[in-house]
Amino acid sequence: MDTIFSYTAFPIPKRVKGAILTMETAFYIIFIAIIAAIAISTLVDTDAAKRTTSNQEIEQIRTAAVQYKAFSINQVAFTDGFPELFGYIEANEAVDAHRHGPFLEPNSSNGQDGRWTTAGAKDLWGNPYYYDAATNEIYCTCGNADEADWLRVYIGGYND
Repeated sequence: MDTIFSYTAFPIPKRVKGAILTMETAFYIIFIAIIAAIAISTLVDTDAAKRTTSNQEIEQIRTAAVQYKAFSINQVAFTDGFPELFGYIEANEAVDAHRHGPFLEPNSSNGQDGRWTTAGAKDLWGNPYYYDAATNEIYCTCGNADEADWLRVYIGGYND
């Protein structure tokens, strides 16, 4: 009762079975290697994209901070996340009587992801942007990377 599809109808020699098994194994190894390469390149590109976006955002915060210093009669003491830049300066509190309103609009440049709110600004890693009063720099830790890899931008001292 051997049929055409029966194993005994077409016996496969052991050498051929070994070659097929070797080819299958090689195929799976190559397939896994390709998927791993795609995953790694995606992760690396994502981190580079986050750094690029954070660089643009930190430049926006720098511009707003410089404007805030120029228009505010109060001494600048930025807190983490810069909520001051999202608040309103009344015309009578500013050096320039025409200036009022926020220096940064919540979610203005990065969609509705909730990272820029009136409570402050957070980078793409979820950490707040920081201000170093000793060096007058705004910086981003880039997801707690080494300090040498942090993004920094100088905004100048209050009297600059």
